[in-house]
Formats: sequence, structure tokens, C-alpha cells
Amino acid sequence: MVNNRGRSRILKTTGKKLLALLLALSCVLSGCAPLTPGLLEQLQRSVSEAAGAIAGTKAEADTHADGKPWIDSELSENLSADMPTDPRQDFHLYASKNWLTSHTIPEGYSYWDHYAERGLEVKNQCIGLLKDESLLGSDAELARSLNRLVLDWDARNERGVSEILENAEKLLKAESLSDITELLLDKDNVNLFYDFYATGPTADLNDSSVYVVEVSRGSLLLSDAAEYRERSEYGDMLYTYRKTIFTYLAGRLGMDETEAGERFDEAIAYETLLAQACMTSEDQMSADYFDRINNRMSFADIGELTGAYPLAQLLKNNGFEYDGVYIVTEPDYFRQLDQVFDEAHFEGIRDKIYVRYLLGYIDMIDREAYEFENRIYNEILGAEGTIPFG
Repeated sequence: MVNNRGRSRILKTTGKKLLALLLALSCVLSGCAPLTPGLLEQLQRSVSEAAGAIAGTKAEADTHADGKPWIDSELSENLSADMPTDPRQDFHLYASKNWLTSHTIPEGYSYWDHYAERGLEVKNQCIGLLKDESLLGSDAELARSLNRLVLDWDARNERGVSEILENAEKLLKAESLSDITELLLDKDNVNLFYDFYATGPTADLNDSSVYVVEVSRGSLLLSDAAEYRERSEYGDMLYTYRKTIFTYLAGRLGMDETEAGERFDEAIAYETLLAQACMTSEDQMSADYFDRINNRMSFADIGELTGAYPLAQLLKNNGFEYDGVYIVTEPDYFRQLDQVFDEAHFEGIRDKIYVRYLLGYIDMIDREAYEFENRIYNEILGAEGTIPFG
């Protein structure tokens, strides 16, 4: 599929009828016209007519005026260089035909457009800089060294999962909430384990010339909090993909498939409790989103926000204690986390951290894991091919 973002599909509409209806409704709502029985009857009739027209439009949406079927011009297999175009029928195809029919999707990409094209150019420029020995200075050498280590498959294959085995075992040996809390608060473990929140400097929502510290909730395995209320097809795909990857990695560390599946589902069950207090993707698209997340607190306020969950101490360990403003985007999430960060939910807490720990290393260990992740991603989420690596 060649995807051209910003595509507008031209459909027949009942513009005049809808406009008249909207004008009449606005007059009633603004008070400039009383809602008399006659006007109410007229509005009801207009609604009925508009609904019928829309239904007719929907029924005809997949057909041209001349009876020919609509063609989804975002799908590359539907296009050919000699096909006719008509700006009245498909303006996207009319305006973009030459580009769409002269480009193919590169290996490892599920779509292609001008943004992706430029992104690949920038990526190749960055790769060139990482290999440029003429760049001097310690920072340049550190970047080149990291790049060489990432591309050293022989060394990575030799180490395999040994680099993550010790810390994974620490998590599995935890027998109580206090053991988990101790692991999270150990300064040697800063940014090592999933710790239920994310933080960093950001522009103040009240004054963009000033930086403040943002404290937001941790990410969810199914991405959108709404997936924990009613699972969508995409949610099922994410669940299968991440459970498959986790089960594979846990198996390489010696855990049998049944136990790995149970631990993953325990993590999902615990996230379900947290998702009750999380904004959904729909919430994040609402007009008042920035008002809702602009919850300004001091470090002392954060200390009072949670009791069982050591949020303030974790921020301090990460170097984010200061006298200024913190924007806590979803305080209800932290209140909910604090309620379920207890001994009764110890197994869910431990397994969630364990699952997130392993998933974070799928593309950082050896070639086998890298290729397995690519294959599963392609099979479950529908991409084709693998971007060459090294």
C-alpha cells in the first residue's frame, strides 16, 4: 500500500440541506428563534430528509456516478500508469497519480509517502555521520563506538541473553512488595526496570519560554486504556504480538511456555486496574486535553500524592527533585496506582515489571531475537519484509 497522508476523498453530499438544518438549529440554540411547534416540526422533517440523503450517499459511496466502482487509490495494487483520472471523482488520485505510480514501498516498510521518504534520507545521513572518522572529539568517538557495538553481531551472539539474565532473576526472586520497592529504589537500578511513570523536562503549558518537569503515567502493553474496557481487533493484535515476544524471551531464560503465558496475563490483569484511571486515546484528542493535563504541583505535593508508591523518591533518584513546577498529567492514575500498589497485588506488580523488562531487550541482544521479533511483527501486525541490519 502506498499511503499519501492528508488524502481527501470526494463524495457526494447533501450540502444545502445540511447547511439549512445547521442554521436553523443554531438560531434555536442561540435564542434568536423560539422553538415553536411549527419550527419543531420543520426541524424534525429536515433531520429526516438529511438522514435519508446521508444514507443514500453512504449507499452510493462505493460507486461512481456512472456506475463504476470506487477505487481505493491508497492501495498500490489498484493503480496503473495508464488509468484515467477525474478530479471530480478522486482528487487524491488526480493530484498524486504520477508520484503514486512511480514509487514502490521499500523493503521493511508497510507504507510509503513523502514524509517516510524524507525520513529515510535523514536516517541515511545519520548513519553516514556515525561512520565518519573525520569528525573529532570525545562525543563523536563515543557515538561511533556505540554504533560499532550495536553492529557487532558476533559479540552480541556470543553473549546472547546472559546480559539480562541476572536482573531478570532478581525480579523472579522477589517475594514481597518490599523486595520490589527495594529494587526500584536502588540507585544502581535507575532507569533499569519499569517503574510505572515517565518524566522529563518540557515547556510550561502556561509559558512556553520556561521549562518545567512533566510527570506522566507509564505506558500500557495494549497502548490505549480503552482496550482494557472493550478490546478491539487492534488490541487483540497487540496482545498476541507482545505475549508471543515475551513468551519467547522468557523461554530463552528457562521459563516454560505455560508459566510465561500466566505471568503475561497477570501483568495484563494488573494493568486493567490501572487503566481504569488512565486517559484513553479519545481523551487525548479532546478539545480540553491540555487543560486536563495542566495539573501543577510542587515536589511536596507529589510527596503527598502517593504514599505506598514511592513516586517522590523515584523522582529524586532520577535527578528530578527541584524547587520549581511539576506538571502531573494524570494525577488520578497515580492515586489509583497508590491504591493497588500493595501486598495483595504483589504478583501483578512483579509480573508487569518482569514482562516490561524482557520486552525492552528484544532487539538489543542477539541476531536470533532480532529476527524473531521482526518475523512475529510482520506476521501479526501485517508488515512485509525486514529492514536490513548490519
